[in-house]
Amino acid sequence: MHLKAALFFSLVFALLGSVSTETFAGDGKLLRGQKWRRFSLAEKKADFYVAPNGNDSWSGRLTAPNPDQSDGPFATIKRAQDAVRKLKSRIYLPKGKPVEKRWIGSPHKYGTGKDILVLVRGGYYLLDEPICFTAADGGERIETNLPSGAFEYHKLKDHYVTYAAYPGETPIISGGKRIKDWIYTKGIWTTHITKIKIQHLVANGKTLTLARFPNDGFFTPPKFSRSAQELFFRKDELQQWTDMENNRVIMLLRWHTGINSFSRIDETTQTAYLK
Repeated sequence: MHLKAALFFSLVFALLGSVSTETFAGDGKLLRGQKWRRFSLAEKKADFYVAPNGNDSWSGRLTAPNPDQSDGPFATIKRAQDAVRKLKSRIYLPKGKPVEKRWIGSPHKYGTGKDILVLVRGGYYLLDEPICFTAADGGERIETNLPSGAFEYHKLKDHYVTYAAYPGETPIISGGKRIKDWIYTKGIWTTHITKIKIQHLVANGKTLTLARFPNDGFFTPPKFSRSAQELFFRKDELQQWTDMENNRVIMLLRWHTGINSFSRIDETTQTAYLK
C-alpha cells in the first residue's frame, strides 16, 4: 500500500506498508526552495517505538526490551500518541520577533521544531476503543529567521509526525477480541465464549469461514414475500431449532447486503419470520 499525501496538519500514518509523502504548502504547492523527495525510513532514527512485548511505563526509546526488563518500547499506540504530544510541547517553540521591521511574517506561531517518527513493531494491537488523531497530533509549519527572498516574509518549513511500520515487519491494528482457552480434540478446536457476537474470525492471519447453511451457494425464495418480515423457503431447506437467539441471516439484495436474524421458522407454511 502506498500513501501519497500531505495532510493539512502534517500527520502521516501508515502502519501496513511503505509511505510516500511530499512537502506541500496549504495551496498544494511546494514551499519555496524545497524539492520533492520520496519518504524513506533509511537513516532515520525513531523518537519512539511500539511493540507487542512493550510496556507503557517504559520510555519507548528502545526497539526491544532491555535484558533486565527495566526499559523498552511502548505497548500501545495510544501511549506513543501521548508521548508525541508531550515531545511537541518541548520542541515546537514560539517564533521570536522579526529581526527586520519590514518582515511582516506569517500567521504561523512556531519558530523551531523537528520531524517526529514513531515506529511500530510487527504483531497484533487489539483496541478497546478507537484511536483518534487530530491536528494536535500532527507536525507543524515553522517560520525561521531566514528571509525567503522577499523581504516581507521569513522562510517557512514543514515538520511532520510519522507513524510507520518498523522496517521489514507488519503491525496489525484490530478492534477485535483475542479468543483464548482453545481445546483440541479429535481434529477439532473448540472453546467457550460469552458476550461476544462473532461476525469475523481470523486465525493465524487468515479469515475463517463461519458455520453456515448451506455450506456453499445460497437459497433463493420460491416466491415474493408478503411483507419485509418474512421469507418463503422450499420444503426441507430450513427447520425450526431450539435456540433461535444466536442466528444471523445474510440477504444478498439488489443494492446492498442485509443482515438480520430469524425469530421463528414455520415448516408447515414454509415461512421464516425475521426479527
